Amino acid sequence: MASKGIRPLPEFNPSESASSWEDYKRDFIIHLDALCLDDKPGKRKVGVLLANMGRECVKIYDSFAWAPEVVANQDAGIAAVPAEDKYHLGNSFPQN
Repeated sequence: MASKGIRPLPEFNPSESASSWEDYKRDFIIHLDALCLDDKPGKRKVGVLLANMGRECVKIYDSFAWAPEVVANQDAGIAAVPAEDKYHLGNSFPQN
């Protein structure tokens, strides 16, 4: 996914250490900035991330179970919780 001389990120090896993931995340944020994608919707960012990470990581991502929405029930003491968004990169990534 190179654009105007910007080279793609290398594939990520999921068996590497947590510090390797932190380095990869930082490189990905720089990559988004270089491609002017930092303010694009989450679905596009996730697509770019997975395209760069490689097939093994896509399989891992596809295996995730996303939590559904929880509807509030005051009588049972249950607070509302929004469904997890599979296209939201979380607090460690740039938000749109």
